[in-house]
Amino acid sequence: MPDEDLDPRNRTLRDRISAAVGDHVRKTSDCGDAVSQLGLISGPVTTGHSSPVTISITVSVGRTTITEAQMAELHHLVADIVRHGRVRHAQVWGKLNRRFHVGAARGIQEGDYPAARRYLEQWRDRLVPPPPPR
Repeated sequence: MPDEDLDPRNRTLRDRISAAVGDHVRKTSDCGDAVSQLGLISGPVTTGHSSPVTISITVSVGRTTITEAQMAELHHLVADIVRHGRVRHAQVWGKLNRRFHVGAARGIQEGDYPAARRYLEQWRDRLVPPPPPR
């Protein structure tokens, strides 16, 4: 076996999961051929532990999370909040992530982007004094 086959970076996700849990992985058939083509796996897995483990992997076709441009806009809003408030970047990102139940802002669903933007804009607007009337 060539050395590049041993390199974990050259293995697919399915190969890595199969290697980690053994050959006791079954394919789901809920989605018919799409499941087979995408190589999704689901079901009980025997891992040598006393309690059974279930692994389920879901792959969404098409974009469901925010775009890079939307992410850049959120970055600008966070920078404004940090600049005008007594808060750190990590605190702002942490609150945003918790509010939208994601591990990282890139996981915000595309449909939730307007609410995420509005949340940060309202936070920023509470910190930034309004411009003086002319």
